[in-house]
Amino acid sequence: MKILVICTKENQEIINNILNNKDRIVYEEQSNKAIELINNYDYDLIIIYKINILHIVDHYNDKRLINKTIIVDNKLVDIYNHIDKTYHFFNIISEENIILELPISIKLIINKTKVSVINEANIILKKLGISPNLKGYNYLVMAIDYCYNNPAYLTSINKNVITYIANLNKTNRNNVERSIRNAIEVGWSRCDYEYSNNLFSNCISYEKAKPTNSEFISIITNELLINNALKRSY
Repeated sequence: MKILVICTKENQEIINNILNNKDRIVYEEQSNKAIELINNYDYDLIIIYKINILHIVDHYNDKRLINKTIIVDNKLVDIYNHIDKTYHFFNIISEENIILELPISIKLIINKTKVSVINEANIILKKLGISPNLKGYNYLVMAIDYCYNNPAYLTSINKNVITYIANLNKTNRNNVERSIRNAIEVGWSRCDYEYSNNLFSNCISYEKAKPTNSEFISIITNELLINNALKRSY
């Protein structure tokens, strides 16, 4: 695995302790040089550790490189409320979580921060009677994953998250909203009643109404955030 790590020299040892010895690691502390490396060489993974990320990602020639980027404990910029709001950061990890889990391969960190969230979302949606053949199913997974990694957007799902998913899938907001609504309606009639009632009963009147799109996404996301926070506490 070829990895570019952007960090100061004093932080290189911390990253060395995390990475697999078999990984090919290139270190760079100057942002401008890092940008040149990113745009001219093919890295499997880019780790930005305590460096101003926006100066770097704003200069990505291919914005899909963001999917390969992990941001670790970056306190120099408010990622969640970045005014541009065009970036979907899949992997944002706190230094505390890394220290608690040393030594560990970075591949396991990727699995815990992205793949596991998507898998957990898939399991929940299936329990709620929503099958993967529905277009709204995929939109819901995207929305849950996005909100999980950007919790600040839980209060603006209709305004920001739906728009993001529509742009990502080259469609319009109405199509995304209708597809999600249809998936919720279909699932509501055939879900595991006990599981669904436990998940939603304290937030909505289960027998009188179905959750709105934003309620559905926010409740599931919040459930994942709480569950994973509890796992890390043990």
